[in-house]
Amino acid sequence: MDLIEKSKTPSYVPQIYTEIKRTILDNPSFSIRDIARVNSVYRGVMNLIAINGAKDFQNNDYIAFHELEDHHIFPQTYLKREHNLKGDEVNTILNKTLISSTTNRRISRKSPSQYIKDIIPAEYRNDILKSHLIGLDAQNAMAKNEYKEFLFSREKEILNFLRVYLEPANE
Repeated sequence: MDLIEKSKTPSYVPQIYTEIKRTILDNPSFSIRDIARVNSVYRGVMNLIAINGAKDFQNNDYIAFHELEDHHIFPQTYLKREHNLKGDEVNTILNKTLISSTTNRRISRKSPSQYIKDIIPAEYRNDILKSHLIGLDAQNAMAKNEYKEFLFSREKEILNFLRVYLEPANE
């Protein structure tokens, strides 16, 4: 039976799912915190954000309608100025998402606590941020400008989403 025929079988699980489960989900020492360069894991996380229906921070509409930019949730300039952080500490995939270029320019150098109040509509804030795999714990960290707490919470959110997304394949 060739791969196309196998894929039509309801019980078929692609090998990549098994590999993801073994090397990422079932590996307690795996962390995506160190992913700061564009590679397959980086692209995979960005795809998960898109699959999750990510909405623009400012416009509360789907990112597919915009010219997108790779956005630092805690802006680079802010992290350098306030926390003396740079390089891979700032560029981790956990600190990235996709938003419109217009919104990205409006955020610019602002702290997360400032821009979530100024730019993200309050009535849609939770839904918008959750669409970027930014759960309540990570949102609370943003509101307090707590970068390390944000990274920890967002990593849990992304890995939990991946577990749920791959769950049918893991049965």
